[in-house]
Amino acid sequence: MHKRITLKNLKHAAYASHETHCFNATIYLDGERAFKVSNQGSGGPNEYFPYQRQGERDFHSYYRYVSDAAMSWMKETDPDFPYLDDDWACLDFVITHLINERHLLETMRDVMKKKVVYLDTTNGSVRRISERPTPEKLSYYRRYFPTWKLFNDIESEDEQLILWRRKIR
Repeated sequence: MHKRITLKNLKHAAYASHETHCFNATIYLDGERAFKVSNQGSGGPNEYFPYQRQGERDFHSYYRYVSDAAMSWMKETDPDFPYLDDDWACLDFVITHLINERHLLETMRDVMKKKVVYLDTTNGSVRRISERPTPEKLSYYRRYFPTWKLFNDIESEDEQLILWRRKIR
C-alpha cells in the first residue's frame, strides 16, 4: 500500500524537527497529485491543504481517498494499531512512515557509496567495511568471500532496504 501513497517535493528541516518531523510535501495517490501536507515539527498533527488552484471539492475527495488507502494499509500491516478507525491518525502515521523510509533509504545510499556493505550469509548479519566500494575491491570480496552477499550485487533497492533494516555491525 505505501506504494499507493507517495510523497514528492519533500522539504525536510531536521534542525526544526523536535517532537515530529518538520516538513512540507505533496501527497500523491496512485501517481496522481492529491494535495499538500506540512508539519511544524513541534509535536502537533500534520496539516493538509489543497495545492495551488485545486478546488475545495477536489481536495476533500482526494483526502477521503488517501485516508481510506492509509487505513487499509494500517489494517493490513498493523491490525493492533489503536486508532484504526481514525482516518486522520492513520494518515499521519503513514506520512511519518514514508518520511522515515526516505531517510533510511538516503542513509543506506550514502553508506553504500563510502563503504563495502554485505550480508554475511553464514550468520545473517549485515556488515560494512570501511573501504570504498571500487570495482576492484568488490571483485576481490566476491572472489575470496563467497558466503558474502554484497549489497552492490543486489539489483532491487527494496531488497537492499529490507536487508539494511537488520542490525548493522
